[in-house]
Amino acid sequence: MHELVADSEYQVIDENDGVVFETAVTDSEASSDIGLYDSDGNRVADFCDNGMNGDRIAGDRIYTCSYQPPVTEESEETFGVRIDDNETDTISIRYFDKLTDEDLAAIEAEMKKLKEEKRRIDAILFASQRVKMFRPN
Repeated sequence: MHELVADSEYQVIDENDGVVFETAVTDSEASSDIGLYDSDGNRVADFCDNGMNGDRIAGDRIYTCSYQPPVTEESEETFGVRIDDNETDTISIRYFDKLTDEDLAAIEAEMKKLKEEKRRIDAILFASQRVKMFRPN
């Protein structure tokens, strides 16, 4: 079974570049029909090994394609490759809305709370260790 890899497992909805997928093939498969398929079995993109359209090196038997599904809401999409009649393992890509300034501020506030809680716990642990150190046996 062939491995399918992606340049990211997370993608912002409406990101212009799409996700880049790669799969390696054997010499005997190099002239095969190689396509990217969604979880419904629809062919959504064609792989190439020509050094263009995201493919890094022509003729290296690592086939590449880029695809951005028409996702409009947060979701997880699953993709696989078919090389003639052979299928690869699948890979899931999580699509999410772009974070807003409000989202980032909320995350920052939660991180501040967590840091304060960690300082409190560290102080309790330190005090506990000091008590053990000076407690007679």
